[in-house]
Amino acid sequence: MSLTEIQFPKHAEWVQQNKIIVAQPARDKGAVTVICGKNHSGKTYILKRVQRIVLKRNEMLDKEQDRGVLRETADDIFCNFSDERAKIDPVILITKIAAITELSKGTSTAQEVNNKNMNHFKGFSDFFVRFQIKEALEMVAGEFLDYELHRQAKEFDVDRWNDPLEAAYRLKILTEFPVTELALAPRSNPIVSLFEKLTQGRLYFGISTPQQKLPLFEFHLVFTGDIIIPYGSWSEGQKVLLSLLMLVHYKRPELLLFDEIENHLHPEYISAVLEFIKDRVAQTIITTHHPHIIFSVYADTVNYLDLEKTAEDFPPIIPYDRHSRMKPPQRTSQLLEKNYAKLISSYKLFDAYDNQLLRIASANVANLNELLTTTFTALFNYEVIAPSKSKKPDLQSQKLYDIFRNKLLSGPIKVLEYGAGEGRLLVDVNKILRVNEKERLSWCLYEPVDIPRRKIETVLESFPYPELVTVTGNPPQNQFDFIVIANVLHELTPDQISETIAYCESAIKSDGHIIIVELFPLLKPEQFAVPLSSREWKKLSRSLGFKAVAEQIVFKNASTEAYFVQLTKQKGQKANLDELTKIIVKFWNTEVLPDRSGDYSGRITLDDSDEIPRTLGALSTIASIVAYNFCDWRS
Repeated sequence: MSLTEIQFPKHAEWVQQNKIIVAQPARDKGAVTVICGKNHSGKTYILKRVQRIVLKRNEMLDKEQDRGVLRETADDIFCNFSDERAKIDPVILITKIAAITELSKGTSTAQEVNNKNMNHFKGFSDFFVRFQIKEALEMVAGEFLDYELHRQAKEFDVDRWNDPLEAAYRLKILTEFPVTELALAPRSNPIVSLFEKLTQGRLYFGISTPQQKLPLFEFHLVFTGDIIIPYGSWSEGQKVLLSLLMLVHYKRPELLLFDEIENHLHPEYISAVLEFIKDRVAQTIITTHHPHIIFSVYADTVNYLDLEKTAEDFPPIIPYDRHSRMKPPQRTSQLLEKNYAKLISSYKLFDAYDNQLLRIASANVANLNELLTTTFTALFNYEVIAPSKSKKPDLQSQKLYDIFRNKLLSGPIKVLEYGAGEGRLLVDVNKILRVNEKERLSWCLYEPVDIPRRKIETVLESFPYPELVTVTGNPPQNQFDFIVIANVLHELTPDQISETIAYCESAIKSDGHIIIVELFPLLKPEQFAVPLSSREWKKLSRSLGFKAVAEQIVFKNASTEAYFVQLTKQKGQKANLDELTKIIVKFWNTEVLPDRSGDYSGRITLDDSDEIPRTLGALSTIASIVAYNFCDWRS
């Protein structure tokens, strides 16, 4: 018998994003379901509602009532089960683990659990868990005392120890145990072995006499012969660990609901506890903010919970009836089946401006698949080359406008975008143009590839000045004030670069400019690509006969530089394809290749996350240049 889904309604329809998939147990292992999401998304609320629904369902099954009424009384959370006629019992909800750790301190002469009254508190999670942990402690104490007294050839009756009416027997046992001695906990107990492995100490127990003058069974943690720490002085993590192990091992809940298991627990503890739970609990549902749990090998399904955003206005005054039922918020849930989805959702839980997280994210890009790389770049890097649907242009377009502006002040200008892609620069620069400038700029988009060129035509359907734009699949035979080559040249071979440069040199006016826009290093290494730094492009451009100035685009939280190199023709300059190609090949082999090889060989270890993408980029550049030299470059 198991819980299969947790559903919440949306406009009276059931859709995939409005249910939490609960992992199903195997024959030999329990299943762990993780629910992650930001604060106030309702994770704790859902656990509480699930507990109430399961308990109510158990009660109705005991009374053989129709369970169908649950859908009308369960408000905004519904549950589906694998067997409509079987109970899930016991179900334990833990919302405040630190609140029950003090109950694990010890047990005294009277049994503190009254089994007859326990069912009364099942609907109150905190009280019910308190009963459960105290009963587990009674069982631990009985097992430990039984082991030690039998080792000493003394009699011990476990049944009398657990009998609520046998307070005198318990007093006799505790009183006879020497208060000046601590006994080593039995090594055969799985709680003891795991607890000691994680804490690197030894678990002992003894009898103390507190102010009430009644003897108290109590745990101690011993690290060496002279470092003995009583339970009251343990860290919160150690207390939580032992309390959890006792509760799970001795009470064996069929359904365990746990709110934020990472509180007080070191990641090593978390992994060990999850493994321990899977061996003993059929189904566990955990809420968390912690990537360690989201990516844990012990998590069978991971769901990302969020509140559905609303565009409703908030009036200054709203009617309020204190006795009416609260209207629940609309929630959505996404099943995270792939590592890239888990990664993206994990980073959603953090501040997007956390510089260190973004650097780590950048270092991990090289290890991810193509789909993740695209999504990851869009989420965690400030946009430089990707299309922008925002009303605001990106920094690259803003810089391009700054270059155009001086000439726009004096009259119309013509711009050629060489390798225009999908027309992003045209759209973004138009966002910046002032009203009196918009009709002064005519733009020619040269894109030799059919698919992006057709997308440009779609973009132009909504462009306000289509008469100022031309799209072509062949290099136009016009004269331009500016030719922009954005994020293209790193993909070309030396002969292709020389053809591009020679064409641009012939297509710009005498006072015109070629503007090379590139990134260094690339956001991810590419096969057959030789990206250059701004310093290298400036030096190469001068070798090719141009005047060249470089300027950086500064954008936050990234290890990649974006830059412009602005080329101006020299008087009497005339490009020769063969000569240009020889210059570029020589530059690759005498400047770029030794530099990348030296960077790679000079690194002993990769301690900084920024160095990982740079090193991978250097290796791919070395491979690309060598491939070209051996005539094995495939574009």
